[in-house]
Amino acid sequence: MHYKNSQPEKSEKSSLLEQSLVEEKSNNDQDQDHDEKSGGWKSDEIKILLDYLQENFSSWSKGNKTKFYNNVAKNILPNKASFYFKN
Repeated sequence: MHYKNSQPEKSEKSSLLEQSLVEEKSNNDQDQDHDEKSGGWKSDEIKILLDYLQENFSSWSKGNKTKFYNNVAKNILPNKASFYFKN
């Protein structure tokens, strides 16, 4: 009786590696598309901003918007300029 080796052959390994690399590239492209669609915002930055707005909605709705946005840019998301919040 002849049993087939359970290890993939070299050509199968190459094929699996190529498929893995293609899938990884596809996932990276999707991440880049997401960043472009969201204006360069990361998911965690969006969550932080939404949480802050929820907690400070009355301050935002009744106060000076420019001062509010400047405060967010300076203290909450310092890697974003205030004009990102106005758009």
